[in-house]
Amino acid sequence: FCSDPNAFVLNSTNFNTGTSSGLLTQSQRALSNIHTHLSSLDRNALTQFPKSVSLQKSLREVQQILNSTEGNFHQLVALLNCRGLNKDYIDSLKGLCYDGMEGLLYLSLYSFLSALAFTAILCSLPGAWRSFPR
Repeated sequence: FCSDPNAFVLNSTNFNTGTSSGLLTQSQRALSNIHTHLSSLDRNALTQFPKSVSLQKSLREVQQILNSTEGNFHQLVALLNCRGLNKDYIDSLKGLCYDGMEGLLYLSLYSFLSALAFTAILCSLPGAWRSFPR
């Protein structure tokens, strides 16, 4: 929690949601592979069947759908990009750990010093009481 907040956040997220941190990367690679295969299919099919208008139309429609899917995926990645939020969260965890521990240490020290001063006052009261005139 305090020594490596990034790993703590990732492990907690993976444990609570059951997803891996590389899910977006795998999805992006899959879309890229589909795009590559579709481009090679487009090249090969159009050379094999140059006069097939319906084939060209179908391939263009699939290409448009794929481009739309890639655009939507990039928008999703941009929405899920939590770098700023992650930085704030890590800073707050570090602040809680380091400043909180420092505050707890000072609180303990001053509480001990207050108790010591109170004890010294209580121990010196009988001697001081005797020195007052009646």
